[in-house]
Amino acid sequence: MATDTTAPKVFRFLDLPPEIRCYIYTYAFRGPSLRGTFFRFPALIRVSRLVRNESLPIFFARNNFILDVGTNFMALENPDPASLLTLRRRRELEAGTLLFKSAVSRFLTATFDYVLFRNITFHVHPMSKLKRQRHAEHSHDEAIFAITLRVSRGNISSAKVAASGGHPIINQKTYTKRERKMCDFMVDCVLSEAKVVEARKDFKGFKLRDLKDIAFACRFHTEGGKVWIDTRRNWNAKNEAQG
Repeated sequence: MATDTTAPKVFRFLDLPPEIRCYIYTYAFRGPSLRGTFFRFPALIRVSRLVRNESLPIFFARNNFILDVGTNFMALENPDPASLLTLRRRRELEAGTLLFKSAVSRFLTATFDYVLFRNITFHVHPMSKLKRQRHAEHSHDEAIFAITLRVSRGNISSAKVAASGGHPIINQKTYTKRERKMCDFMVDCVLSEAKVVEARKDFKGFKLRDLKDIAFACRFHTEGGKVWIDTRRNWNAKNEAQG
């Protein structure tokens, strides 16, 4: 009796046209929102360098990333005894920093600087609560507000601001009139920074450094009794001039 010695056919994924592979990546990466401090790269990118180069831009563009940012505006309501000055200054310098997995941040900056984010939700927390976010994978109700940005066809197609309890309430503590005013000002500055990035001629999405610049708008600066928000560009220019 004759035996069939024909070798089984092998399906080679990389034999597919690049356009079809990109469609497959799009479906493979569908899932819930990812937190910037906890997400893991999909196993698919380990298949080969070609697959990684093709799929990573789609992974970052298609998924919604929740990015935690700290703000120091509530700390400004504290009195000014000497014991609190150092704490206030430290929180000012730490505020406006984007919490993003450091290893991934270094990887993207060094190798995939062209990767674009098109679905982002900033969760803005008081600095006193931010440390908890570094070690908690799931979101808490302690964010002051959230700003969601969606990019489509080279424009910010939607920019939504959500706050817990209408005008924000944290742990049953209603904001003072001054805090509400500062919160509204901070939201305006964050959205304004996003619009600056959008105004670029070749805008198709946000690079990681753009998101860091936008997050910087959550930092309040204090000097001589004045309180203001500066852009990262102006802040860096002033520091260079003083140096």
